[in-house]
Amino acid sequence: MSLISFGAPAILPDEPRRKVSSRVATVGFAPHSGWAALVALGGTPERPHVLARARVDLIDHEDPHSKQPHHAVESVGIEAAARRLEDFLEVAVRLAHSAIQALAEDLAARGHRISAVGILDSAGRKGSSLAAILASHALIHAGRECARRRRHSAGK
Repeated sequence: MSLISFGAPAILPDEPRRKVSSRVATVGFAPHSGWAALVALGGTPERPHVLARARVDLIDHEDPHSKQPHHAVESVGIEAAARRLEDFLEVAVRLAHSAIQALAEDLAARGHRISAVGILDSAGRKGSSLAAILASHALIHAGRECARRRRHSAGK
C-alpha cells in the first residue's frame, strides 16, 4: 500500500477509534510526477478540519522509467509508446485505487464517509496527440501533466 502520512496523521494520537454516526469527508488530490498529495477534510465549509494528509505513490519504484513515462517512450514507435504508456497508467490506477480504499477504510473506522473527490487540474497544455507530444520535448512535459490527470481520474 502506498498511503504515507506526511503531517497530520490519519488518526490523531488522542482520538479514540470508535464508530460514530457517519460524517462526510471531502478528498482532494494535487498530482505531481509519480505521486500525488492527498488531503481529506471534514467539518463544515465554515470550520473545516484536516482528517488525513498523505503522499500517494503512483509509480512502480522498481521501474526507473515509470516516473517520466513520456521520456521513456520518446524513442519508440507510436504504437509501442501507446502500449507502454497504458502499462504505466494501469500501475498508477492500481496504486491510486489501493490508497483511496485504505483512506476510505480509515475514515470509515472514525465515522466518516467520502462524499466528494477533487483533482487539482494543471494549467499546462491539453489534448495534443501522442505523436505531437513525443516530437517535442516541451510537449513531453505537458503530456506528463495530461497523464497525471488521467491517472487520478481513472483512480476514482
